[in-house]
Amino acid sequence: MRRTPFALLVFASTATATPVANPSIAFGTPTTSGALDPGAVATVVKASTDRLLACYRRALTKFPGLTAVVTATFTIGSDGKVAKASAPGLDPAADACVVATITTLVFGKPTDGQPSDVQFPLSFDPGRPPTATITGASVTGRDLEEVLGGLIGNDHEPHAPITSPRIPGGRLAPLGHRSSSKAGSEPGPARATKFGEPAIKGELDGAIVRRYVRRNGQSITTCYEKGLDSKPGLAGTLIAAFTIDVDGKVSASTATGLKNPGVEACVADLIRATAFPKPPRGDVQVRYPITFAPPPPPARPSP
Repeated sequence: MRRTPFALLVFASTATATPVANPSIAFGTPTTSGALDPGAVATVVKASTDRLLACYRRALTKFPGLTAVVTATFTIGSDGKVAKASAPGLDPAADACVVATITTLVFGKPTDGQPSDVQFPLSFDPGRPPTATITGASVTGRDLEEVLGGLIGNDHEPHAPITSPRIPGGRLAPLGHRSSSKAGSEPGPARATKFGEPAIKGELDGAIVRRYVRRNGQSITTCYEKGLDSKPGLAGTLIAAFTIDVDGKVSASTATGLKNPGVEACVADLIRATAFPKPPRGDVQVRYPITFAPPPPPARPSP
């Protein structure tokens, strides 16, 4: 019996992209120094959601599909006003917009009368993924990943690297980005992020944990890219240790081993903002090795 190649079946399907509908922000849990209540800080920042989304939309016009976890760092003075702020992670114009939004906020005065330093992770998501129609059925990109075993983060290849192309300015290129560099120039070589095998204590399948962490693969590589910009040649294995509670939320997240606090904090924040399926019973503790490697040196021209 003649077999039809699988590739022909895939290409015979029709895929249509739908416009991004609803960009969103997921607010993490802020950490504060001194006597300022983190919950009160979160309430004030969340009230500016529309303004923060407007900043994010600016970045999406340049880089459609861009996802990022931005850690907003700012100091609240004894009068409740923001003295200084930074929020890198989108693009320079959008970052400045986020900072401008935060610096206009007024918080409750710290009860001890002392300035309070705040770190607040904000996860930006572009919204609904493209829709693909296969043999008459409409499925989302994420459903398609589940059906085909995970084209992004394939569970059968837990060690397969995720590489990240660069665009002018050193930022991570979103999926589908085409370089606009001038003729004759070449994009920088790709960096690789390789996910190991997670060690799990509790009742949640390792394949599920891998899949959900690897969905952050490009953003995790972005964390590494930032570390490489300040420390060329940075490489090694980072251990992400985190706890998934009974609601599927990450209640604790740390990352160690790379000896780069910026990259470690960035990865820990990304995982902290990830929502997993609810475990059948009790909390689940995970230790997940992630190996980062810089690009290989350029090949020497042949004589």
